[in-house]
Amino acid sequence: LQELMRRQHGVRKVVHQKCWQLVESLSHHAETNRAANTFADFLDGTRDLGELSFYSYCAKVLGNIEEVTATNTSRPQAGWVTAERGGRVIEALFGDLPKALGVMQLELEKATRVFEVERKTWNCNVSMSLDFDYFGPDDDEPRVATEELLRILLEGWRMSAVLLEQTVPSFSWARTVLAFMQTDVLCRSWLDPHEVRDAESMRLGHLSKGEAEGLRLLDKTSIGAFVFREVHRCSAGGGSSASTALATVQPKKMTGDALACLKVSQVVFESLEKTLGVYLTWLMHSDELGDLAVYHSVKSRMYGFRKASGSSDGEQGPHHFRCLLLLMLSHQFDMQLQRGGMASDYLEWELGCLLRILRESWRRGAAADRGAADEAPPDFGAELDNLGGSG
Repeated sequence: LQELMRRQHGVRKVVHQKCWQLVESLSHHAETNRAANTFADFLDGTRDLGELSFYSYCAKVLGNIEEVTATNTSRPQAGWVTAERGGRVIEALFGDLPKALGVMQLELEKATRVFEVERKTWNCNVSMSLDFDYFGPDDDEPRVATEELLRILLEGWRMSAVLLEQTVPSFSWARTVLAFMQTDVLCRSWLDPHEVRDAESMRLGHLSKGEAEGLRLLDKTSIGAFVFREVHRCSAGGGSSASTALATVQPKKMTGDALACLKVSQVVFESLEKTLGVYLTWLMHSDELGDLAVYHSVKSRMYGFRKASGSSDGEQGPHHFRCLLLLMLSHQFDMQLQRGGMASDYLEWELGCLLRILRESWRRGAAADRGAADEAPPDFGAELDNLGGSG
């Protein structure tokens, strides 16, 4: 992005100013505009290049799938597609991945809106008035915002990546789907037998000719079917060396303490995982907008933790998990505020626990920063020992 700004403006001061204006604009609009929010996620690295490629591909597939209505007289609305069309896009891309498909269909249902037919009366100054439907006779059908549909598809990407890569560690979801997308140059959401062979030989490095491993080639191979072929190979130990090398991400060089922290986080996360599933299901079916926002944030943190765990990142993994716990705790604070009637003894215990955690974090942080030459740590003095009481 900075390179683009340099080519457009040249002067360093202007480039710096334009970059900050863009950041401030995104920060202002991201909460209310889904497109700005998605762009910000790509810009700050929350979503990676694989997701960006999939986002662009999905937008092109959506453009190739036509609207189908009862009478075909419905007028298109900018930024919206019919729920029926959105469902067909999801089915086309994830129809052969049932776990992700089920969740995405529920999210599509939650995101669907119905536009009432709006009656308009125009005075034509010819002693008569004209009544008409503003959107046309069939425009009261359910619709979903285009950017919301694309966000649902991105969530399907993440869910499928987590589920399949956990089941088959040598499989790379991103590499496999990228090979599919690069081969499907027409963005039809399927490949013919010739294209499947090309994708597997040229992009995934397989020398087999499709049916040599007991995998029958279909006339139209969807993303799910293409992914299944690669999962089958990896499960049988026949994944390509290139695919295996990319799937098994080279772990960062970590200290023994960092790897121990990652192990602790993984053990605690496993103990919480079933409860998280119940919690997410409840959030997804809630009608409160705040609950839905928490639902998406929790899923994002879970994906970040699992991705870091898969790459043995002992720094990012614990960080995502701690942020996940704080996110859920803050949601509980909001719910308690709405319900009211908090018991004072419970509040005293809760605040004491939180303050003791904060006290220990400050203490350890100050001890670690004393060796830094650039900035001295804050000197809390003896007051820090009294924070949160004893214990």
